[in-house]
Parts: sequence; structure tokens; C-alpha cells
Amino acid sequence: MACHYIVYESSEESFYEICLVCHWQTDSLSKNGYSNINKVYLKIYKCSDFFKSQVDKYSDMYKRI
Repeated sequence: MACHYIVYESSEESFYEICLVCHWQTDSLSKNGYSNINKVYLKIYKCSDFFKSQVDKYSDMYKRI
């Protein structure tokens, strides 16, 4: 998960699921950090206004690792 919030019981459970907080679908990234499922580089996604607003919105609801 891009946001590192704990929303699933295990990391195996979260693979290919869409995060309830940041809406990132966990998959295997390429060497340069590109996600084929999300069609964007993780680094770019984490800098987006959408990602930042979602993380702020749920910061009181979930624990971050």
C-alpha cells in the first residue's frame, strides 16, 4: 500500500486489493517504481493532491506502519 496504513490483517491479504485509504491497488512494481495496474509511478502518485487528501482524511481512523 502506498500510504502505509494498516487496513488489512496481513500484507498477503492486501496484495491486489485496493487500499481503503489511498485507493492504490497493491501489485509488483517495476524496477523504476511503475505500477502496471495503477498505470502510474508510485512516487508520482504519492505526490498527487488526491493521495495527500486521502491520507489526511483517514489519519485518525487507521494506524500507520
